[in-house]
Amino acid sequence: ELSIVVDGQPPPVDADATQLAVAVHALVANSINALGRNGVIQIAVRHSSDGGALLQIADNGPGIPPEVRPHIFDPFYSGREAGRGLGFGLSKAWRIITLHGGSLSVDSPPTDGATFTITLPQ
Repeated sequence: ELSIVVDGQPPPVDADATQLAVAVHALVANSINALGRNGVIQIAVRHSSDGGALLQIADNGPGIPPEVRPHIFDPFYSGREAGRGLGFGLSKAWRIITLHGGSLSVDSPPTDGATFTITLPQ
């Protein structure tokens, strides 16, 4: 199940739409790969406190173990078994967001989903 929530008018950002789509796609694909049956992904777009944009992608998957979290944005790192990915998705998303002057963070209780938060300046 996928739901998208937009809080009013989407915030304006000066960014490359194609590159941002690549970053968001990587985050959504990561959530899809983590989910099992009856999985839910929620995407929310809001104004950030500094007038920029805040985009959150949350899932109800198994969560990200604490020992994995420090490495998830590293190139070539994959939490999946060998042969199921090159480990570029999250690192590519992080790079695109930071090159746009933004930040990408993750919040994940060890066994209860994950929320990736993108913040972009106005």
